[in-house]
Amino acid sequence: MSDQKEKEKDPYYKMSDALDELRYDAVGKTGKTVAGLKLVGKGLYNLTRFTFKEAIPEFNNRAQKEIDKAKSGK
Repeated sequence: MSDQKEKEKDPYYKMSDALDELRYDAVGKTGKTVAGLKLVGKGLYNLTRFTFKEAIPEFNNRAQKEIDKAKSGK
């Protein structure tokens, strides 16, 4: 139950879990390949989510503040 609540709080994948899977749980070439692809996929997901949910909106907010400041200064 607490594990489910923890997943709801953090929208990002834990990269340490994916790395541990690659290091310790994956067996053989196929297992290592799949675990490696999962690691890459989770990393790309985290990067994309951060970019579109946090970085771009923050950039837009700062740009809008600068535009408003420039308009009020004229």
